[in-house]
Amino acid sequence: MNRAENAGAGQAWGTGAAGTAEAAPQQVRLVYQLTRRDWREALAARARVSRAARWQRRLLLVCLASVVCCYAALLIVAPERFTVQAAVAPVAFLLALLVLPRLRAAQLHRLTERNGALTVVAAADGLHVAHRLAAGHNSWQATPRYVETARLFVLLSGDPNASHLVALPKAGVQDPGGPDALRAVLDGHLRRV
Repeated sequence: MNRAENAGAGQAWGTGAAGTAEAAPQQVRLVYQLTRRDWREALAARARVSRAARWQRRLLLVCLASVVCCYAALLIVAPERFTVQAAVAPVAFLLALLVLPRLRAAQLHRLTERNGALTVVAAADGLHVAHRLAAGHNSWQATPRYVETARLFVLLSGDPNASHLVALPKAGVQDPGGPDALRAVLDGHLRRV
């Protein structure tokens, strides 16, 4: 369906060139394949919303600070006992903090890459998803909120840990209205966070 076909739907969406009200798009089609960068951005958006991810990040930072303080105290109190091997632990800890999100994104990319390009239709009853191996439906109730990033719309489940996510790249929108059309559909069904 295009906007002209939806004009009688009764939902004001914008003003056309002639000054007439246009209807909100009833569905928007996307075709895309998620990249590692997309997965990193989606996981980062989820981490900002997820209670568990925020606590995990805080705990890791507290542990890192504790390890650094212990090594600093050891260096002050007994510098002769401080070795190069002892300095490796905080550096390894810091590297783990920086590398683990990239490893998770790479793992998710490998898992989804074999499916090929996704075709998603955001419609009144939810998302209709199809790829080379399967097709399915995701209702709006499964992902009642979303986060918009620079490149993605990240749909999240309603639980405090955002255990379910769907990443929709803006570049994949096939509708002439582009990301604005998808945003209009999402705003009509989901809560932006």
